[in-house]
Formats: sequence, structure tokens, C-alpha cells
Amino acid sequence: MTTHEFDAYCDTQPLQEPPYHEDLLLAEMHRDFTEMEIEKEANLKRQGAKEALDELKLFLLISGNDERCKEEIWGLKWSIDAINRRLTNLEVTQEGGIL
Repeated sequence: MTTHEFDAYCDTQPLQEPPYHEDLLLAEMHRDFTEMEIEKEANLKRQGAKEALDELKLFLLISGNDERCKEEIWGLKWSIDAINRRLTNLEVTQEGGIL
């Protein structure tokens, strides 16, 4: 069989798409779904951390105003400042489009 005959034979065969296109599409869809779920879970964790820090900050501020606690809690202002820094970092992340 010559090259010309082989080309003529191939021209008479029906075109078939490679069978792996659907597999690639499904794999890509699964990957996208998995990435969205991971991002959703990370956002929920960030939101929970922010809520916990807000609640802790409020408790420390209330404790700071109580005369009984001022002598017992050492580093109250330092703790509140540390929480404010963490909250600022979380807010910057949220504004960056992650949430």
C-alpha cells in the first residue's frame, strides 16, 4: 500500500473524536469543584477565627474596665493590641477578594 492509497483510505473513514475529551472535561470539573470546596472551607475557618477574636477582644475590654481584673490580668493591653493586629490581617485578606 502506497502513501497515496493509505491517505485515500483514511479519507474514507469516519472522523472520530478522541474518547478522552469527556474524561478530561470531567477531571477539570472535579478539580474546579474541589478547589471551590477547599476555598469555601478556608473562608469559613477565617470567618470563625474573626468571630472568636472579636468575642475575645470584647471580653478583654470588659475585663479591663473591671477594677477587680486589672490587678489579676497582666498584659491586657498587649493582648488587645495583638488581637487588633490579627483582625487587621484578616480584614486585609477579605478585602483582597479571597472571601
